[in-house]
Amino acid sequence: MLIILLIVLLIVILIAGYHGIRTLILLKRMGIYGKFRIPDPKKIVVNHLNAFMNEAILGYLEQEKDSKQVLGEILSFTSRVFKADSWSLLLTPKEQRWYFYTWSERLNHLPLDEIAEYLQREGRNIKELLDKKDIMVIKDTRKYPYWHRVSEVITWMGAPLMLGEEVSGVLSLDWFKKRRITKFEVELLREITGYIEKVVIRILNLDRILLDARIDPITEIYNRKSLEMETQKNKDIDMGIIFIDLDNFKRVNDLYGHATGDNALKVIAQKIRRCVREEDRVFRYGGDEFVVLVKNANESILKSIIERIKNSFKEPVKVNGNTFKISVSMGFSLYPKESQSLKEAIEIADRRMYKEKSRKSFK
Repeated sequence: MLIILLIVLLIVILIAGYHGIRTLILLKRMGIYGKFRIPDPKKIVVNHLNAFMNEAILGYLEQEKDSKQVLGEILSFTSRVFKADSWSLLLTPKEQRWYFYTWSERLNHLPLDEIAEYLQREGRNIKELLDKKDIMVIKDTRKYPYWHRVSEVITWMGAPLMLGEEVSGVLSLDWFKKRRITKFEVELLREITGYIEKVVIRILNLDRILLDARIDPITEIYNRKSLEMETQKNKDIDMGIIFIDLDNFKRVNDLYGHATGDNALKVIAQKIRRCVREEDRVFRYGGDEFVVLVKNANESILKSIIERIKNSFKEPVKVNGNTFKISVSMGFSLYPKESQSLKEAIEIADRRMYKEKSRKSFK
């Protein structure tokens, strides 16, 4: 009886083994090979991730979370699967500025804009990954002086994020100690990335935001490049320009981190959009500055929109469980009444905005 129990215990231990090779041999010898199937660890992890993604997406569809938040949760879960110390998603659009779209809290202190600029200019490893369109592993980043100078990362694994036929971003998993990355982990990340790509394209519709050169991915409104295109297109239309600057917004980034700052910019952009008419356009001009193009405008219409925007900012902004008060400075101008081009009209509105901001600073 004891012998039988020992045999059963041995079988259980072998089944629990990572590869299960000895178990397969034993089952074959016992003449029952084929009746038992050793669970595929990769499928178990992917199925678990799939269940997690479904739950996160449900929150998105029920409008409890935005698309960026859901993507961040999925990437955070992926990081935990590999026991990584941090993670990030670097977007690498062709002929545009590279930037980090979302990242873990442990990277909040890093100059991510500077790092993205450096990688776009001199990041040989990232560019090799983009060319090969496959996962890359660096066991020890300390042989790359810049990398080691700006971050704690020692071992790095990067996976391309494919949107269509092109690589549109790089998912990075970081470890702060030297770590051996197994072939199994590489294959697992490759499969997980495929699932993430499907979610990004089919459910979250982020491909429109990430690939459209006219859209600012942080605020999901039109960007400065789109504004320049718009000024060329509407040369013959009477237009009003409202230039908006957020007062002391740098404090939000300093106190709460850039991730919260980016989410706040998105909330603020939507707040501004709700204050303008359907035919008007809101653009992120850069940093914490916005421009509104108002069609068929006069001074009365512009002042009415400005008043609505000011009133909307009387309510505090709530982001990630944090609440903070934000005020705005604004200036406006009319085209062609006050300028010979829309570009000049934007410059006039910008100068008037700074006059208002200066008056506030002297109070």
